[in-house]
Amino acid sequence: MSESQTTVRLLPWSTSDGNPCFLAGDGSGYVSRVADSIETMQLDVADELLGHADDMLGDPKVTVRELRFLPRSWPRRCGTRAGSR
Repeated sequence: MSESQTTVRLLPWSTSDGNPCFLAGDGSGYVSRVADSIETMQLDVADELLGHADDMLGDPKVTVRELRFLPRSWPRRCGTRAGSR
């Protein structure tokens, strides 16, 4: 019989004062499942944003200002803070 291994995981949210949240466990509990769901949504949004960026880079009518705005909006649209990961 193998023992479950405890690991520490950085969660995809922060505390109310902006500090990172960590979870110690085997990855099978409720909080881990919620974190998995949030991370899946964040990855889906990031994939959409990359597709949008690809479209913009192929469009000669896109302005420099529009191109600069796109990466600045990513943390907000993906539900993360800039520099948080």
